[in-house]
Amino acid sequence: MHGFRNLDDRRFVVFRIKFFDRFVSVALSDLKRSWLWRWNTDWLSTLGRSRRFKCRGHGFDRLCWHGRFNIGRSRSYCVAIGLIRIGCVDLNIVDQRFYAGSLQSTGLRTYATFGELDDDLLTVGADWRRYEQDYTVRLLNATGTGALLDIAGPLNARANIPLNPLFGTGLPEDILGVAESRQENFGLFANLTMPTTDQTTVTVGGRMDYVDTSVNRDNAVVGSGAFEAGAGFDELHDFLGMGYVSMKHDIDDVTSVSLGGAFAMRAPTLYEMYSQGPPENPIRFPGAITGNSSLDPERNLQFDLGMTRKTETYSVTVRGFHSEIDDHILPIPTSLVAVPGPGAAPATTTLGRSIDTPGGATVIPDSTVVVYQYQNVDRARLWGGDLLTEWNAYDGVTLLGSVSYVAGKNEAPVVLDDVGDDPTQGLREKDPPPNLFPLAGTVGVKIFDPCDDVWGVTTIVHMVDQQDRIARSLGEVGTPGFGTVDISGYYRTALLNVLDKNYTEHGSLAIIDRNGNLQLVDEPGISWVTSVEWNY
Repeated sequence: MHGFRNLDDRRFVVFRIKFFDRFVSVALSDLKRSWLWRWNTDWLSTLGRSRRFKCRGHGFDRLCWHGRFNIGRSRSYCVAIGLIRIGCVDLNIVDQRFYAGSLQSTGLRTYATFGELDDDLLTVGADWRRYEQDYTVRLLNATGTGALLDIAGPLNARANIPLNPLFGTGLPEDILGVAESRQENFGLFANLTMPTTDQTTVTVGGRMDYVDTSVNRDNAVVGSGAFEAGAGFDELHDFLGMGYVSMKHDIDDVTSVSLGGAFAMRAPTLYEMYSQGPPENPIRFPGAITGNSSLDPERNLQFDLGMTRKTETYSVTVRGFHSEIDDHILPIPTSLVAVPGPGAAPATTTLGRSIDTPGGATVIPDSTVVVYQYQNVDRARLWGGDLLTEWNAYDGVTLLGSVSYVAGKNEAPVVLDDVGDDPTQGLREKDPPPNLFPLAGTVGVKIFDPCDDVWGVTTIVHMVDQQDRIARSLGEVGTPGFGTVDISGYYRTALLNVLDKNYTEHGSLAIIDRNGNLQLVDEPGISWVTSVEWNY
């Protein structure tokens, strides 16, 4: 950052420019070791207010926009488990798998701020971001030798590679992967902060984006003819508009209230548009997912309200929001594929999965795969809030607490019919969107050096309620509640999950093991986290 004052010393001008480039080429083979390997290929965050979003189990780029002003976060994982095959029942014939792909994220942002620090401030700028990705799954032959065999082509045409019983012969060929695709985003934005009185500040802003998405038709490794019939080759070339207005009013020296409204649009991601049956499932249990290249952008209208009171002894912040999402992008079930386990064991229903249909609930055996495709639903609603508190009980001792809650409704659920071949049926009963986090709260204490603050220790008890507010029209499964204890200290050293609790978050990875059984993957047990920080 470079800043300077004009000669008349009345105006402060700031220019900032940032360039970033991310590229990773991923390849993994010989998965015979019984350990879990994950790598985070990218983490990008732009300006604005955001909420925490966790996306696991995807071997490709994932972009999610939250909040009021182009809130962008991109995180991707590639997960490979040696003795647990994702999306493949191990028959001791297909013994190895090979994941290959590339993710590229490159961008440029520049903006300038004009105005006096205690007066009107105007920020204008522009940015550009480019994403490229492709992801395929390959198999080795029974002995683990010989050339890698691509998924492209009929599986039953290869004598040394049997049909994967998880998908059978009734699904399109070349079902694993994400086609080679690209998305570019060009944006112009502006933000104006205006103190209207000594106690009130108004902020207005907006953003205009042009999104250009394309797919390589000549190199659609994961698709050939089946890809065109499934995800399709449509491309997005569209303008997206966003705008917001907010106000902060100081009631007195320690109390302030804020309110705001915003409208934002989100383009579908490359994964949502061009995936073709990768073995990761957005509803937390194994299945096949097909993209939809004809998706429309989401449109979100959101209102926020909050109040903060902060004194020398305590601080309290309470916030709430209500969001109306039109053309909400959701994975809709399109068919069910029964998969017999080894030895044709009787089907079990220990997971308690079911899909609500106009004729009643359809129970899904544990060995049955649900096939999904991304579609726009008419409208979804989200609302919720959080409460944050701190109390300086003594010198060097602070008590902490928080509560958060999010709820929602899918106003137009689209589900399978009783036969399972028509996803256009509607339900009278509205259900929540998938992957809503349950009621959660924390209580804790922070002990620190009250003089120079050179050390500190924080203990947090994290409590999460069971999640039974689930998307039954999509076959989502609930999650039991849990509680953990975390201890952290300065110098970036922490001991997490001190009691070594076995638990799964609502959204934790769920997989199929080599015996064809579905199971949840627990979150980490007791763990040390350390890092080094250098300030200069």
